[in-house]
Amino acid sequence: AEVVAMDSVGSDIVTLNSRLVFRVDAGPAQTRTLVQNEVRGPVGSSLSIMTRRGLCMLGMAEGQTAWIEQADGRRESVLIATVLYQPEAARRAVREKSQAEARRPHGLTLVYSAAADWRPLGERAGMRQTGDDDPGPAAA
Repeated sequence: AEVVAMDSVGSDIVTLNSRLVFRVDAGPAQTRTLVQNEVRGPVGSSLSIMTRRGLCMLGMAEGQTAWIEQADGRRESVLIATVLYQPEAARRAVREKSQAEARRPHGLTLVYSAAADWRPLGERAGMRQTGDDDPGPAAA
């Protein structure tokens, strides 16, 4: 095993709490979340690293195949088809998004430009009356 910094782990590498699609021998594709211990959740949604398969998958990359020798001497191949979710990659994406937002000046975006005839705050508008128009009771 080789310990690496979280930022240097590729997004296609299986890590703890990764959601992945894999095949055992020529069997159908299975989707599981690699966990440290069995959790109380839907049956078949997780795979513990305390099992031979789970431990074997830890650190594998998409497209990689490994062989596992079972206790009875039988060998099976495990192929990592896809890493659907990896916590380290998700954290990097959130961090990059927040850094990009921090680079924007004050987080403001101009959505409307005032016309040239704008009035300063607090200045009262004059009453507009043309000809013989009666402004009505609202003018009182």
